[in-house]
Amino acid sequence: MNATQFSLFTRQHREALTRVALNFFHDTEAAADIVQETLLRLWVVRARLRTEADFLALGIRIAKNLCVNEWKRRQLHAVAGEPMPETPSSTDTAAPLEEQENQHRLHAALATLTSTERRIFTLWRDEQLEVAQIAEIMGCLPTTVSNTLYRTKRKLFTLIQSTL
Repeated sequence: MNATQFSLFTRQHREALTRVALNFFHDTEAAADIVQETLLRLWVVRARLRTEADFLALGIRIAKNLCVNEWKRRQLHAVAGEPMPETPSSTDTAAPLEEQENQHRLHAALATLTSTERRIFTLWRDEQLEVAQIAEIMGCLPTTVSNTLYRTKRKLFTLIQSTL
């Protein structure tokens, strides 16, 4: 698919991709971000797209996966006590105290992790590195990082939930 075809398909199907994201988040700003990321990823693989149907099917699949990833990210931030995009109003006086308590819970849960688990989680959360980048830094396979990260997040979630 050349750039002209890609541009045409983008104009024709942007609305469908936006509907996917809007149905998930009901937030036009989040939907716009999802659509932009989807189109960027489609652009990268455009040479492999042969038809308009390929473009739309892959675009919808990518948009749905990005929505799920964003939802998981928001859930993790909520559990970790970090502010979500929909933060409480500044007039809510209980919010700072609750945030302090959540940070305390997170730090206590992080202290129970092994050094490897803590390092991988920190690289992922604080440095926002991809699994492949973490694997390179840690000197292990990406599947090892992915599995460790999954187990670590579940462990943290369980530990934090048990303190609520």
